[in-house]
Amino acid sequence: MLAGLTALAAGCSQPDGPVGSNVGGGPEGRIRSVVCEALADTSYKVPRVGTGGSAHLYVGSSHDLTSYAIARFHRPKKTYEMTVDSARFSLAWQGGVGAGTFPTVEGNLAIFPWSESSPPADGDVPAGTPLNLRVDAPGDSGFLSFAVPTTEITSWLAWFDSSAIDTNWQDTVRIDSALTLALRAPGAVDKLIRFRARSATADSLRPYLIIYATVKDSAADIPHDSTFRVPAAMDMFLMNDAGAVPAERVVVGGGGGIRSAVKFDLTPLWAAQDTHIVVVNRAVLTLHRDRALYDWVQWSRSVWPYRMTTNDWLTTPDSADFGGFTLSPTAVDSASDTLQIVVTSPAAEWAKGDSLNFGLSLHSTSEGLDLERIAYFGRRAADPAQRPRLTIYYTELPK
Repeated sequence: MLAGLTALAAGCSQPDGPVGSNVGGGPEGRIRSVVCEALADTSYKVPRVGTGGSAHLYVGSSHDLTSYAIARFHRPKKTYEMTVDSARFSLAWQGGVGAGTFPTVEGNLAIFPWSESSPPADGDVPAGTPLNLRVDAPGDSGFLSFAVPTTEITSWLAWFDSSAIDTNWQDTVRIDSALTLALRAPGAVDKLIRFRARSATADSLRPYLIIYATVKDSAADIPHDSTFRVPAAMDMFLMNDAGAVPAERVVVGGGGGIRSAVKFDLTPLWAAQDTHIVVVNRAVLTLHRDRALYDWVQWSRSVWPYRMTTNDWLTTPDSADFGGFTLSPTAVDSASDTLQIVVTSPAAEWAKGDSLNFGLSLHSTSEGLDLERIAYFGRRAADPAQRPRLTIYYTELPK
């Protein structure tokens, strides 16, 4: 889903940067502004989004979130002769979320087809072969190591696709040529461990399959020791959110995705057009943050507004059509209690009539990537000053 949205963003995005308040003015024009109140808003969970490409892998349970991770490794180029002496998976961990202690982590080795762009369902990940685990003490190197049976690695390296010479050949045992490490933390724990993923900046922190072997590079070579460090070709976490969407809040979130939609009452602007020509110069959506929710989130990124093209979200938000235009993402200042999003282009469309006003969808730019939650007050906030508002600056011209 995320990949599709990214394609839409590249193909039909609308420039929506700062616009001078005097645009459209003239000798007879007057600059005015109106503040529009939210007419409707809702927050809802995204059924499933891709989670490949994150800088982290999450394993465990906390704050109604449960996650496990998978990493995929392709076979290294085979030498002339190789004897596997030992092998292990290595992963770096970087803290976590929740009040619990570091839980027991189970690793299982499996061979099955999957991709980051098409996440497997929970029940589609095989249990696989259990692996032995060694955990370095906290404050030490911060790595997990899983010992892999040499028989598994030897069998994997020996397997080859003979379809290159026999087009009728089909492998009925192995349906993929990559090993997958599945990481789970069984049992009730209050900890989501955060591991480094393949997109980690430091090469040493990425998931690796490390093979220690005795090899000969040709028939005449003397056997020598060699180490193969195979980086993860794909990795992702599969997160489920069992918590309720907070009532009367405008929420966006990555990991287990949450989106919001909001629609404003533009009656004040339409009333102005009864007697004048109105040229919209700039429109700003202002949201006020509710810090009482999601105080466990350690960082924020940005919100991605999306101009809706139907009113389906008012009745069926989890299956609504999000076709339309994307706007420029707005960075979230974690130190600020307000977020201001420039939405000039959709407001200019809405100003033409009620039939074009379908509202906005708000996404986290890390929706399918890292764990994130940001909550803002909705239209029923007890303090009217904390409710969403849309401020439209326009030039008023005589008809």
